[in-house]
Amino acid sequence: VAQYNLIEAVGNSKSETAIPFLQEILSKDLDESNRAGAAHALEKVGGPKAIQILEDALKKEQETTAKMAIVYSLKHLTGKNYDESKPNEQ
Repeated sequence: VAQYNLIEAVGNSKSETAIPFLQEILSKDLDESNRAGAAHALEKVGGPKAIQILEDALKKEQETTAKMAIVYSLKHLTGKNYDESKPNEQ
């Protein structure tokens, strides 16, 4: 819970300096809820780099909750629909 709160606070900062930390959580954290939190935090930070990290993570993520958070964040940032495995240019 403490780490999730930290991830949320970092996202609320909306600082691009948070991107490497959030990318690390999204790609390596064993806790699915932390990865989902990192996806939402990257959504708050926004920008092309956050979008690319989320798209890359979507290709690798296996767990439903984290995958859905990534899809939601990407849709919010880009306005595009994403399926569970790859971007869909609709």
